[in-house]
This record gives sequence, structure tokens and C-alpha cells, in this order.
Amino acid sequence: MDSDIRIREATNVDLLSVRLLLSTCFLEMDDVAIDNFVVAETIDRTKIIGIAAEVSRNYPEIHTVAVHPNYRAKGIGSKLVRYILDRQPEQRERIYVHTVAPEFFNKLGLLRTNELYYRGYITMYYPLI
Repeated sequence: MDSDIRIREATNVDLLSVRLLLSTCFLEMDDVAIDNFVVAETIDRTKIIGIAAEVSRNYPEIHTVAVHPNYRAKGIGSKLVRYILDRQPEQRERIYVHTVAPEFFNKLGLLRTNELYYRGYITMYYPLI
């Protein structure tokens, strides 16, 4: 699967595809700009099959991770998160995550702390290890 996908920074051209994938996964952009997203696309560049966003408000936050249902369980979500985490690693001591799937981040080697619940979502910081 590694050679079948390509991860890259999103561009304005990707906006419609990102919105469509978010809609398929019952998610919204929540005023996150397209340039905060990274995308996973098929190697022939015909389809965006996964997305992730990072926003930096008071701290870095992984805002959204979504993979098209037909492409799940292939490591795409993990690759998207790793791509984000590998950017500017020297500036990361921890990252904020707002998620309904904390076990996904635990499998990536991130440790959960300060667990809170907000509108059915788990909100926490993950120290980077």
C-alpha cells in the first residue's frame, strides 16, 4: 500500500475533494483553512482518499483525520498523522487531540494525559515520545 498512495500538503484545488471526503465521514471543516490539511491521494493522483488537519491556536492540535471507508485499515490515517508529526519535530513537546478514537493515537505511540469530555468527544494532550 505504501507505493499506492502519496501524502502531500493540500492546496486550494483540493478544497472540493476535502469537503466531499469530510461529508462522507460525517465531519465538517469547522473553519479550518485548506492549507492546514494534508491529503493522501492515489498514486495516479485521481482521488483523495484521506485527509488530516493541524491547527495551531495556543498549541498544535490535530484537528481532523478522515479516511474514505473503502480505504480504511490500510495504515493511511497513521501515515497522515505521522506526516503532520514529522513536520517541525523540534517544536513539539506535546500535541492536542480532540477525538472519538483515542486508541488510534495510542497505537501511534502517543500517550494520553489530561482527559476531558466535551460534547461526546475525548479531548487530551499527547506528549510526543
